[in-house]
Amino acid sequence: MFTGCLAVVTTSQIGCALIEMIAVYVRISSHTQKTDSQKAEIEQWMKSQRLPKKDIIWFEDKESGRSLKRPGFQKLQRAIV
Repeated sequence: MFTGCLAVVTTSQIGCALIEMIAVYVRISSHTQKTDSQKAEIEQWMKSQRLPKKDIIWFEDKESGRSLKRPGFQKLQRAIV
């Protein structure tokens, strides 16, 4: 089980749909951890849903989840507005 978040956002339609962007946010708590397993699990899920990898924009933070003032999370918020 990964501890990050997956956000599929903006204009999308599964099946016969136009997907403008798939935004994915992953977070780890310390710089000694890696997001590789989170990304692999998300990519596996996306493949099972037949979502195109080319439309993914990744956002990543290596900080505590105590605050929402994290650079990657703030970039995600700006991207989905």
